[in-house]
Amino acid sequence: MKRAGLVALFVILAAGAQSQGNLDSLQRALATAEDTGEEAMANLGLASYYVYHNLDSADYYITQVLGVPDVAQYFPKGYSYHLMVKAWVHQGKGELEKAREYMEQVEAIRKTAGSRYDLLELQINLASVLVQMKSPDAMAYVADCQAALDTAHQADQNAWLFHQYYKGRIYGDQEDYRQAIEALLALLRTPFLDIAPGLRGGAANTLGIFLGRLSNPALAVEYGRQAVSNTHTMPHERPLLLLNLAGSFLDLVELDSARHYLAQVAGLGRLEVVDCITYHYCRIELASLERDPEGMLAAAREGRACSESGLPDPKNAFLFALAEGEAFFQLGDTERAARLLEQAKGLLAANEQLQNSDFQSSVARLGLRLQLAKAGPEASALFEDYNRLRKMELEAASDEKLKEAFAQYETEKKELENQALQRENKLQATINHNQQLGLWGLGLGVCLLGGLAYILYQQRQRVQAQKDQIELLNREQYHRTMNNLAFTNSLMSLQVNRLEGQPEARQALREAESRLHAMSVLYRKLHEGGAQADVGLRSYLAEIVEAIEQSFGSAELPLAISLECPDDKVDGDAAVRIGLIINELATNSCKHAFAGQPAPRITVQLKAEAPGAYQLLYTDNGTGLPADFEISDRRSTGFLLIRSLVQQLKGQLSVSSGAGMRVACQLQM
Repeated sequence: MKRAGLVALFVILAAGAQSQGNLDSLQRALATAEDTGEEAMANLGLASYYVYHNLDSADYYITQVLGVPDVAQYFPKGYSYHLMVKAWVHQGKGELEKAREYMEQVEAIRKTAGSRYDLLELQINLASVLVQMKSPDAMAYVADCQAALDTAHQADQNAWLFHQYYKGRIYGDQEDYRQAIEALLALLRTPFLDIAPGLRGGAANTLGIFLGRLSNPALAVEYGRQAVSNTHTMPHERPLLLLNLAGSFLDLVELDSARHYLAQVAGLGRLEVVDCITYHYCRIELASLERDPEGMLAAAREGRACSESGLPDPKNAFLFALAEGEAFFQLGDTERAARLLEQAKGLLAANEQLQNSDFQSSVARLGLRLQLAKAGPEASALFEDYNRLRKMELEAASDEKLKEAFAQYETEKKELENQALQRENKLQATINHNQQLGLWGLGLGVCLLGGLAYILYQQRQRVQAQKDQIELLNREQYHRTMNNLAFTNSLMSLQVNRLEGQPEARQALREAESRLHAMSVLYRKLHEGGAQADVGLRSYLAEIVEAIEQSFGSAELPLAISLECPDDKVDGDAAVRIGLIINELATNSCKHAFAGQPAPRITVQLKAEAPGAYQLLYTDNGTGLPADFEISDRRSTGFLLIRSLVQQLKGQLSVSSGAGMRVACQLQM
């Protein structure tokens, strides 16, 4: 066996074989394999790739690996990844007991191998299977794993986040939705959630599901949209997120929105079995709300075929049979509807897991409708007469109660009228007495009112004088502050010009000057607004951008900055933070990105996504970020300040590099 070939395959597996480039490399490796070991590694790499794209293909390749006699001899000592891939295939196909068996084998290997990171990864995956199985051991396992973690280390932080998410799922499966929502909200508030950004979407999706079960579909839609918009979602997770959002819109009877998201799912191409079954459930519900029995029948048949081909399950068979029966009844084919009802009854009787009031009432409802149809028009007429007479009986009882209520009301009304007459007589006697006293006190009252009016006039004059003095002091303070800021800016500019031989000091002063300018512009905008504490975003940021162009550009090498921004008014604190973020990003670009760039260009876009929610998108045409750049690197003072400002705005920050630098911030104001 060629060692170089095996090393290359291990590198591909370690990097995660999800890209098309890795797929091509693995297919070439399989085609050129010279011995059993190289062939096993290539098959393992292909299985790892297809776990995220096609479970049947993944199952084929991992079966090839496990079919090699004594396959462990071709892997490093303590290697267990091939068993993990097999567990993932079983989990993806819903074969959870088999997935658990393989993961427990992996756990035994990794406990002795000594790699804490690998063991934490295994525990996360095994916990997910236990949660999916709704195992009674799930909560104890998750709690024990989470209690053993040290969140000072990033690997433990990542594991803690996943176990916290599983706690929410377990509480939800137990229908303890208050505890479930508290656990998920605690996860979303966790300060180190950014190390596992995909979990933000997963938690939002699960919150949406639980809120839908609590009959709050509007809030369920809000969290569902957050989950769908999460850019870190894995491709194989997206269908279920879209289906859950479509289901929330069906609960709201917003059929156009439900169709829109179901169409997106259909456009994804081939679905895994679980997603396929959920998709057809949603289609059945949509067709039912649209009163389209043909659509119900087609969706139920396709869903049944999907379930039988990949995930046979009594619950799915029951629900699809019942849906087909309902569709045939609406189409007038009562014979087929009756056969399907009997099939559903048989499944209900044979499976304890289906014994609940919802399923039983669904069967009873379809059975009653079939009996009425079989009995003919006379039975239906009698049923209608019964409903009409029952309604009349209820109305008669209601009328009798209404009469009693009116009689009681009349009695109480007379009592109240007598009490009111007695109070009126007493009041009239009091008025007559007071009139006599009033004539004597009228003159004294006029004098008192005149004196009071004079006192109030004097007090108003004093208050106005104090207000004028305060206004004068405020204006004087504003002018002094602006003069001090302008003087400081001038001193900095003068010092920058004197530091020609000291580029680092010159650059530091220029950065401080631009930050000071951003705050002075905000101060002036607030003063112009008078008592208003809000600032117009467009005019404020335009001045910031213009100052940056003048500070970092020159006649020989002008700096072009394009700004797109709504003319919204926001709080002054939020405005200055956005201005400082843009200032720091532009400073970073001018310092590091534009060397050798003949036409430096920056684009700043601020878009309102919802009330109080904005997206800031910053790009430049510079050289991009270094390959080893880490946004969490504390040596980068500028990005440290940017991260702090984004956190103060309760936002999220992502940075990427290609043909220049791209920074996206989700901000709350």
